Amino acid sequence: MKKYLQFLGGTPLFKGIRQEDLPAMLRCLQARRAVYAKREVVLLEGRPAREVGMVLSGQVQVVREDFSGNRNILAEIAPGNLFAESYSCVRAKSLPVSVISTAESEILWIDYRRTVTTCSSACRFHTRLIENMLAILASKNILLSRKIEHLSKRTTRQKLWAYLS
Repeated sequence: MKKYLQFLGGTPLFKGIRQEDLPAMLRCLQARRAVYAKREVVLLEGRPAREVGMVLSGQVQVVREDFSGNRNILAEIAPGNLFAESYSCVRAKSLPVSVISTAESEILWIDYRRTVTTCSSACRFHTRLIENMLAILASKNILLSRKIEHLSKRTTRQKLWAYLS
C-alpha cells in the first residue's frame, strides 16, 4: 500500500489529509487492496453492497444488463474515483448494477460505515474524510440532477438547448 500513498493524497476522498496520516487512516478504515484481471467481475448485480471501491490503477465500468442481454455502460471509473458509495451507504441488499474491470485493475476497498463514523481513537483526520465523502456524494447527486433535467425535456430541440446552456 505504501506505493499508493502519494497517489491517495491527491484523490477527492483523501483531499486535505496529510500523506503521513494516510497509513494510520487506512488501518483505521481497515482498507484492503484487491487485484482484478481484465473483464473480471468486481461487483455482481444482485449481491449486497457493503464497501466503497476506489480504483487505484486500471479502470472499471458500472454496467446494467437488460433482459435481452444488452449491456449498458452507466459509468467508467478511472483511477482515484469511487464506485458503489451510494449503494454501500444505504446498505443495499441487492445491487442493480455490476462493476466490470476493463483492464487489469487494483481496487482499494473501504467499509462505508468506517468512513462516515469517527473511530474510538478520534483520529484528527476523520472529520475531513467525512466531509470529503459528503462532498463526493453531493457532487454526484448534482450531476445526476442535471442529467435528469436535460432528459426530462419534451423535444430533442429542448434537450439540446438545455444541454448546451
